[in-house]
Amino acid sequence: MENHTASYIAMPAAEGQSEAFAEFLAGAAPIVRDTEPGTVLWFALQANDTLAIFDIFADEEARNAHFSGAVAAALNQNADTLVDGGWDEGVVANINNSDVLSVKAPVDLSTATTATYIKLEAAPGKGPELAALLTAATPSSQIPNPRHCSGRRCRLTRPISPYSTSLPTTRAAKRILPDRSPGC
Repeated sequence: MENHTASYIAMPAAEGQSEAFAEFLAGAAPIVRDTEPGTVLWFALQANDTLAIFDIFADEEARNAHFSGAVAAALNQNADTLVDGGWDEGVVANINNSDVLSVKAPVDLSTATTATYIKLEAAPGKGPELAALLTAATPSSQIPNPRHCSGRRCRLTRPISPYSTSLPTTRAAKRILPDRSPGC
């Protein structure tokens, strides 16, 4: 996916605000869909009292437009109420930007209810090898069942685009990733 970028923002809900924050994010999907043509994929996720946004953009310009768009402005305006740490410590400090290396073929996500987020950290000096491995991702039919992976299962609030990413787990990946946990 040449030039595509992604962002993942995990945000802890303020005390007693998990439900309100989830409703806020669920209502944001149509706004993103209607006002941000460069946002290729947008998800609102929830795992207990932590809510997250995961999105993929057509390019850096689209990401910049997203972070200055209507949803970002509304979140900024409501962050002191909804997010533990407010805008600066609860949202901005948790933004993780990435380049998209590979993507699984489009699928219908309208019935999806769970998601798994797996953060990979390359072993020292193995970053380029890990990137190459992920760029040459295997078809999704060869990816192991995520229940056996050490990822975090989240409730998916609303996808608005028919794209999904996938990560291969192979012997090569085990040689590149730090040996921290069994399974994947």
